[in-house]
Amino acid sequence: MFASAVDYNRGLAVWLFSGAVNTDSDYEGFVRSLEQMLAETSQLSARIGVIVADPGRPVPSPQWRRRLAEASATIPPDTLIVMVSRSVAVRGAVTAIHWLNPPRYQFAVHDTFAHAIAFIEEKRDKRIPTLQELHARARVALQGLST
Repeated sequence: MFASAVDYNRGLAVWLFSGAVNTDSDYEGFVRSLEQMLAETSQLSARIGVIVADPGRPVPSPQWRRRLAEASATIPPDTLIVMVSRSVAVRGAVTAIHWLNPPRYQFAVHDTFAHAIAFIEEKRDKRIPTLQELHARARVALQGLST
């Protein structure tokens, strides 16, 4: 399952993958959300996105890795994207995506959301509590999808 929460005014997004499977619809939802966030925040000087893959998530298929690489090619250089996953397989899939299309933007992988937030706040040299709020909103949206 996939859910997202975005603050277009601040250029912040949290994308959350959870559950036992990733469907084409989940990946399409992510790509649409990413594209909309970039379009809606084009006037901002910087953006931050956090992709959270909960434990047990399968990796994207080769076709989706290719499509995700294509979508990431549109991310501006002043954007910081952080992946949160404890899975070696998910981290390997991210590496494969970046082999296909090396990022022009800042990218990092962390094992917990807390570590990701600490990294982001250090990179941006300020606290960004909105990211935790967005993460909570995405979790609530995900719960609504599973009922």
